[in-house]
Amino acid sequence: MRLLPPGKLVQCEVEKYDQRSVLEAMHNCIAHQDHTKSSRVSVVERPDRIEFTNTSTFYEGKPDDYALSGHVPMRYRNPTLVQAMTQLNMIDHLGYGIERMNRSQAERYLPLPDYDLSEPGLVKLTIYGSVVDESYTRMLMRDSELPFEDVLALDRVQKGIPIPDAALRRLRRKKLIEGRRPHVRVAASIAEITGTRASYVESRGKSEEYCQALVTDYLKKHGTTSRNELNETAD
Repeated sequence: MRLLPPGKLVQCEVEKYDQRSVLEAMHNCIAHQDHTKSSRVSVVERPDRIEFTNTSTFYEGKPDDYALSGHVPMRYRNPTLVQAMTQLNMIDHLGYGIERMNRSQAERYLPLPDYDLSEPGLVKLTIYGSVVDESYTRMLMRDSELPFEDVLALDRVQKGIPIPDAALRRLRRKKLIEGRRPHVRVAASIAEITGTRASYVESRGKSEEYCQALVTDYLKKHGTTSRNELNETAD
């Protein structure tokens, strides 16, 4: 994929998917599968993402524990299989695979992986291969020193996923987000910096009862606008 960093004239190229992350995801599905169910591991490639589904539960801890602090599991569901796959260099025995997948996505300015544990007995992992919110992507390009816990929280914000109260307060103090739940969004100042003001307003939603409020709020935030910008907002 070709992305244009803010303030640059030349596009940079990034791989749509990190091969090591894709292999890590597939091998983890096999290693942590509940093989007593005699079920298949599903890998579906869509135009903008790859979805991995296996019959299992998240065996120890939560996905964010691994992404943020490099949590190391104390035990495995299939220890013999994990040991064999580790000896073949198929998986990371120390449990750093999830952390590495997350950081690889951030380093390539793409959305972070998502784990969906909502359906009992199934673990679904999504690895994104496209931009979800352009302002988020440009923000990563501008600020490579942003703490990873903030990157993770802002990734949830761009996807409309609720974040913990502590993360919400932290991002609000740093003026990275604004709005009230459930309409929390990347702050207007970030959108202004990245040149995506219309995209920022669009991200708030397009329900008929909200459209007029969106335009009014846009004018309050930025003072003036052009017909082209309003047209883009309404598209």
